[in-house]
Amino acid sequence: EEIANSDNLSNFAQSLVHKLGADAAVDMAEELGEDLGVFPFVVGGVDKSDPEYVQAVKIVCLNWAIFQAHRLFFVAMEELLQKHPVDSVDEDGAPFWSGTRRVPKPLRFIPLDSNEDEVSAQQIIINERIAQFVHSAARLRMESFLPVAESSEGQSLVSLEEALSALEEQALLLYKKSNTK
Repeated sequence: EEIANSDNLSNFAQSLVHKLGADAAVDMAEELGEDLGVFPFVVGGVDKSDPEYVQAVKIVCLNWAIFQAHRLFFVAMEELLQKHPVDSVDEDGAPFWSGTRRVPKPLRFIPLDSNEDEVSAQQIIINERIAQFVHSAARLRMESFLPVAESSEGQSLVSLEEALSALEEQALLLYKKSNTK
């Protein structure tokens, strides 16, 4: 009950660590798809207007948003297609992907300068939409941790260009990782 009545996320995270112990809190965070260890608020209070803190939160939020986009639009669709391949049938013997069910297409960000054959016009549109998703999700995530997620000029602390840059960097890391296996 004390955890549920906490005033803010910082108190909630600290309560989890205190009440459950560090191992259990980390396990719970992993189940929820969270990474509590990267947030400075778990270990104590910080000045949320400190530019270094804001930058750290921005990076964490961008990485979180990229992970969410990958999980929602690529991994979930791949898993669905593994469970129900294009040529699968339902319990009545009818094609599973018929009627109101449409075959999903796993979507992922592919940098324009990647080693893929050629990036299609459709992939460029997908890239733009994924970047917009990452931009919006990261901004909303930042609003959870910062009192004001805008600069003094009223601009978002996460720009679309930063979202694109983070996506390209992440895609490059994944590409390097897959080529070293």
